Amino acid sequence: MNSDIFKDSIDRRLSAVQMDQQLRSRILDSCRPVAVSSPPAGRRRWGLVRRGVAVAAACAVIFSTSLVCIAANRPLRDSLSRLGDDVLLMLQPINTVSESSGIRMEVLAAMNDDDIAVIYLTLQDTEKLGRLDDSIELQSFTVQVQNGAGEETLFSNADVLWYDEETQTATLQLTSQAVEVIAGHKLSLNVRSLLSGRSDYTNVETGYTLADIARANPMPALLYPQALTSYSTWGPLSEQFSQRLDRNEVPVLSPLADPVQLEELPWLTINNAAIVDNLFHIQLAYDDDMGRFNRVNAMLTDPQGNAYDVSGMQLTLQSTRPDPFHEYISREEQILVIPGETLYDQVQVRANVVTYEHYLEGRWDATFCLQDADDSLRRFTCDLDMNPWRVNEITLSPIGVTVYGEGEMYAYSDSPEIEVYLKDGSLAETSGGFSSSSMSEGKETHLSKVLFSSPTAMEDVARLVVNGEEFSLEE
Repeated sequence: MNSDIFKDSIDRRLSAVQMDQQLRSRILDSCRPVAVSSPPAGRRRWGLVRRGVAVAAACAVIFSTSLVCIAANRPLRDSLSRLGDDVLLMLQPINTVSESSGIRMEVLAAMNDDDIAVIYLTLQDTEKLGRLDDSIELQSFTVQVQNGAGEETLFSNADVLWYDEETQTATLQLTSQAVEVIAGHKLSLNVRSLLSGRSDYTNVETGYTLADIARANPMPALLYPQALTSYSTWGPLSEQFSQRLDRNEVPVLSPLADPVQLEELPWLTINNAAIVDNLFHIQLAYDDDMGRFNRVNAMLTDPQGNAYDVSGMQLTLQSTRPDPFHEYISREEQILVIPGETLYDQVQVRANVVTYEHYLEGRWDATFCLQDADDSLRRFTCDLDMNPWRVNEITLSPIGVTVYGEGEMYAYSDSPEIEVYLKDGSLAETSGGFSSSSMSEGKETHLSKVLFSSPTAMEDVARLVVNGEEFSLEE
């Protein structure tokens, strides 16, 4: 059944629906978000059951399409109008509200295919204290699904779409990736903290050169820690640095008796700075308030501020893990290779700094069921050689393209190259993707996915091309 026939079928079914004014009002009321206080524990189960019956009754009339609810729900339509009419018509209305710490979270709508959920929500500062802006980051949040495999925590990221200064409301898009099928299952969103007021300062002058550092601390006291919480290395010497760290051959600085406090950065302390074996070391300590989130990254530049591209290390000397998802660095040492054959007085120490103004904690929750994805999917069976694994199925949805395959994959194996062409001749814009492999019943299976930059109506797609093989959607 192609998209036009499907649309005509839905239109015919809807045209036969006759609703009196009382029933129409009840259905539209169920589409409007309402903040609901938690009932007493003894009544909560009955409340959920009764609400479920009401939802089921409404779904019996209009669940065959979300268009009625989208069109009738003015708050939902107004909040997401910038997405465009084509996207609005594809969304499943959610309309759940949760408020905490003077911040109102309203989950407006969602859409999904087999393993990806896209959720649209708003955050509003109801106390008008200016605590939100277009730099909001959901610091601690989870998206979980109840499916056949039990409860799965999804890999998720959140992006701010736009911010309204007058109402102090930010609109966000969450994209959540599952391992198992999520279509038709219950999804729970739980937010516990968020950050806002981010500022990025690049190439900040410290007023020091390497010559100044060498003169101020000619014989630094060194330590060889037996264990690091974590470390990262980069540049051409990355592998060599990793081996030296594993052998405990990289010293760190002993903190000064009188470390440096910066008035401009009250959350930061410079424990020490020195040059050791032609490596620049600087040890930083962050406080347990905003220092958990703010960051300073040292850099070496020429007198004009042009950064040297050098190898380096970042060693975590002390950290805390307040929840399963975040580790806050409280003390670290950054080490940079000094550019060769460069005079110390010609190398400046500068920094990139990231700060936040607000950290908010609360309990914002939403639970809803995702729609079945079958009606929005186009599936293609195939047999594409990927040397030596093979692609046997391709799925196209408004969210993106998924390639499924089986067989052994090696470093020299081919990777799926996916292109989607629209009917106007343009190439659909994508915003990244992911790949995964697993072993099931003795078979190695593979999945590769490319996500559209924004949901794309299936009737706008002309064809997709995977490694030169064309699959047409036009009948």
